[in-house]
Amino acid sequence: MNDQNTQKASRYLHGLETISEKTKKTPIILFFGRHHFSDNSKYLFLNMSARQDVLAIWCSSNTELCTRLADEGLHVLNMNGDVGQILSVFMQAAVAVHCINTFESVENPLMRAALKGAIHIQLWHGVSIKPLDMIKANADNLVDTTWIEQTLGAISIDVILSPSERLDNFWQAAFGVQYVIRAGLPRNEVLLRNATKAERINTADTLLSDAENYILWAPTFTSAGMTPLWSRPELINQLTTTARDNGCQLVIKPHPYDTINFQSRDTDNHEGVIFLSPDIDIYPDLHRFSCLITDCSSLMFDYLHLDRPILILEHSNKGNDTPLAWFDHLPLPAVIGPDANATVLLETCLKDDQQTHNRKKCLQALFSTDTLTSCEMIAKILWDLVEKQTDKKMTILQ
Repeated sequence: MNDQNTQKASRYLHGLETISEKTKKTPIILFFGRHHFSDNSKYLFLNMSARQDVLAIWCSSNTELCTRLADEGLHVLNMNGDVGQILSVFMQAAVAVHCINTFESVENPLMRAALKGAIHIQLWHGVSIKPLDMIKANADNLVDTTWIEQTLGAISIDVILSPSERLDNFWQAAFGVQYVIRAGLPRNEVLLRNATKAERINTADTLLSDAENYILWAPTFTSAGMTPLWSRPELINQLTTTARDNGCQLVIKPHPYDTINFQSRDTDNHEGVIFLSPDIDIYPDLHRFSCLITDCSSLMFDYLHLDRPILILEHSNKGNDTPLAWFDHLPLPAVIGPDANATVLLETCLKDDQQTHNRKKCLQALFSTDTLTSCEMIAKILWDLVEKQTDKKMTILQ
């Protein structure tokens, strides 16, 4: 693209942003999530869809998912559709809700510009134990255009969800926000109650039996150029054998960002193991697992709600390059050790669980409100924001 065309495109995007900011908003809340139906946005969207005073719309470029949700009577917007129509809806939206980086939620720059005038809420995808975004700013990153773009997408928000005062400073340091919603994570409600029919969309219920005892291994994402931890035969064999000896079956669910790795590897040659797609929503079925194995996935903090053993494996053959934890003010509520000792460590979790006190202490510190009313609490705040956006009055100067 030549300089003239670049300038023209830049003016067009700036124009869309300005028009969006000036456009009168209507009671529309747009929800953005992962490519498949999962995570915090999913549960809040389903909760808000039952309301009559706002229009909750799930936005996705996954055409198959859009069709499925529409068949359930839910409002959807296929972002592969007519661009003009999409821009029009985005222009009118009062609030946009995300659970991942906003530039990952909305990849098209035109659509992002049209959404500029909405209030952007970031639910995020769990309590992070990794340093995020602006926390990672350094001399090298500041001259890295990829890092700048990724961080810009992260901080293009107005409000963040924080389940505890103890986490507020972290969110502000990572995302630069001033406004915080104090409530639990929407995806945790189904750990403490039965999932609804709609919440069962894209879950593992047909793959798991109520008659079996399961152990879940859910590592975090694999860093570029590394071998996925969940594809190492020697570690899989250790965990499978130990699980079987204790009357359990091992279930492995890679991180959503490992989808390409998962599709390119043979997972059928491991007997006694159930592999779940990285895209499956595991939350409505977490209560089926008697133990969680992970490394530095935020899933372990959600699993605290079930008060069951957690094993953190430190990798002798690392599949990621992040520290185990960024905070030192809480006990990690788990058995921790090198994966070379996986058998002994898992045996300890299953037969000699002594972490109940640490789990309860950590749960109380990280989740300070009633988990079962998470969506209800957030919904009240969203409605206040919608009213604020749709009721902007003129000021008469005399």
